[in-house]
Amino acid sequence: MRLVLGVAAVLWCACAFAQDGTPSVSTAPENPAETDEVTLVVRGFFPSTDYALTSATQVLRFDVPPAAAHGANEVEFGLLIHYQHGPLGGQALTPYEARFPVGRFPRFTRIKVSTSILCDTGACPSWFAVTPYTNYVYVRNPEPPRLEVQPAAPTSTDSVRVTMRWYYTKYYASRISSEIEGRLIRIRQDVSYVGPDDSANQASEGQVTHELGKFSPGTYQLEWHQTVSGQNETIVAAIPLTIGSNGGTCTACGTQRLAIETTSLDFDGFPLGVLAGPQAITVAPQGVPLGISPPPPPPPVTFERIWVNNLDFVTSHDCPAKPATLAVGRTCTVTVFYNGTLRGANTGTLFVRYSDILGVHTATVALGGRTIASRGINFVPQPITPDTAVEYYASALDHYFFTSSPAEQQFVDQGGAGAWQRTGHAFPVGGPADVCRFYGDRSGPNSHFYTGNAAECAQLRQIDGATPPGTPAWRYEGIALKAEMPAPDPTRAGSRLYCIDQDGRFPIYRLYNDGAARGIDSNHRHVAARGTLPGGRAAEDVVRDMMGAGWIYEGNALCN
Repeated sequence: MRLVLGVAAVLWCACAFAQDGTPSVSTAPENPAETDEVTLVVRGFFPSTDYALTSATQVLRFDVPPAAAHGANEVEFGLLIHYQHGPLGGQALTPYEARFPVGRFPRFTRIKVSTSILCDTGACPSWFAVTPYTNYVYVRNPEPPRLEVQPAAPTSTDSVRVTMRWYYTKYYASRISSEIEGRLIRIRQDVSYVGPDDSANQASEGQVTHELGKFSPGTYQLEWHQTVSGQNETIVAAIPLTIGSNGGTCTACGTQRLAIETTSLDFDGFPLGVLAGPQAITVAPQGVPLGISPPPPPPPVTFERIWVNNLDFVTSHDCPAKPATLAVGRTCTVTVFYNGTLRGANTGTLFVRYSDILGVHTATVALGGRTIASRGINFVPQPITPDTAVEYYASALDHYFFTSSPAEQQFVDQGGAGAWQRTGHAFPVGGPADVCRFYGDRSGPNSHFYTGNAAECAQLRQIDGATPPGTPAWRYEGIALKAEMPAPDPTRAGSRLYCIDQDGRFPIYRLYNDGAARGIDSNHRHVAARGTLPGGRAAEDVVRDMMGAGWIYEGNALCN
C-alpha cells in the first residue's frame, strides 16, 4: 500500500514541476578581478531525489580572436556534466552543483559558457534540453604591473620587502636574487615556464615577494630585472627607495656567509598533483673577516641541518654531511620542486643551519607557491560521515589532540585527561580506511600519533612489539576512527598524496611541531578543510599561521 502511494506521489511531483532543468552559471568569487582564480560554478535542480551527478568535465577552451570579438577579450568554455537516475524519486527538487576551475584572466574578459547535461542511463528524462545551455560571466579590468615596498616608509631598522606584480601566460617558477652596487639595488628574476602541456591556457598576474634586508639611511634606486630561462634581460620596473634614519646606523647590513640570503623561489598556478620545477640554489661559503693580520685561510663551514617547514616544497641537496666541511671557493646545490597539496597561496622557508669557528648560524630562503584546486564535483548535500572529531589543546604542553569517540570526548571534557580544552575545531570523519592511533606513554613522547596508512601502521606496531617497556616508542592503542585516504594522481608520476576532489572529499592537513629536532615531545595537529574553526577561519589560513609559529606542514593526512 505504501509503495502504491509512493509511486503516485512521485508521478504527481514530476507533473507539478515545469520540465525545465536550465542551470545557472556564476563565478567564485562572485565578481572576479584579474588577480582572482576564477571557478565556474554550475548549479541547478534535478526533478526528484533519485538523481546523482557522475562526472563533470571541461571539454573545450577557445580564445576568440580579437577581430572576431570586435576587439574585446572573449573566451569560450565547453562544459559537460553527466548524471544518472533511478526508477523512483522523492517528492522534492534535488539541488546539484559542479565546479570548474579555469584560472586567471589578464584583462577585462567576457566568458561564454556552454553547458551540456547528459544522462548515463538508457531512458533519459525530458528535464534537460538536448542542446547546450549558454551563459556569460565577466572578469574586470586589471591593474597595471607595479613594484611595491613594505613597509611603505622603511627605516634603517626595518627589513625591506619588495613585491613585483606582472602578467604572464603559462605556469611558471622563478628564482630571484639581488645585488647592491653603491646606491643601486638590482633585483634579478629569472622566469622558467615549467607547467604541463595545457599551461598555455593560463593567463595570470604573477606575484613574487623578495626580502632585501636592512639598509643604511639614504636614497637608493631600485630596479627589477627579468629574464626568461636566463635570456633577454629587461628592466621591467624601477622606483626610488628612501630609507629613513632612526637615530642610528644599520649594524646588520652586509653580505651573509652562505650567499643564499639574497635568493628566493616562487612557483605559481600549479594544479593539485603537478610536480613543478626544479629550481636550484647554489650554496657558496664566503670569507669572513677575523681581524687577524695577515689574514689566515678563510674557515670552512659544516652543515648541521638542511630542511623546509613546508613539505610541498620537495627539497634535496648534495651538500657534504657532517663532519665533512665545505671550503670557501667550493659550492653545493639545494634543489627544490613544488608539489602543492595546500590549496591556494602557499609559502615556506628553506633553512640551512651551519657552523664555523664563530658559532652556529641559520640562513634562510623564502619559498612561495600557489595551488589550484582540481576540477571536480561538490555534491549537495555533501557526503555523509558517521562521526564527528573534536580537537583539544593543552597550553602547558603546547600539544593538540583530537578524538571522534563520544565517550572519550566526555572523559576529556570532565578533566579526566588533565587540563585539555576544546579549541572550537570539529570536523566529520568516516570512510573505508582504518586509522590507527599510537601513544608514547610515560617513556615518551607524551603525545598521540594517527595514521591511516596500513603499511605505516604495521611498521609502527612491529617497532612497538620489539621495543622493551620503559624505552621511548609509539605504543599501539587500536583503531581510532574510519576515514578516507589521500592518494597520488595516477596520471602524474611522483605526485604527493592529496585528497582528490572528484569524490567530494576535502583534505585534513597535518602539521608537526618539529619536536625531535627541538628536543621536545613530538606532536601533530590535524586541521580539516571541511569542518568548523573558531571565527569561521579557513583551514589553509590556520596552516599558514602554524608554519609561522615554527610548525612544519606535512601534507594531506586524511580526507573527509
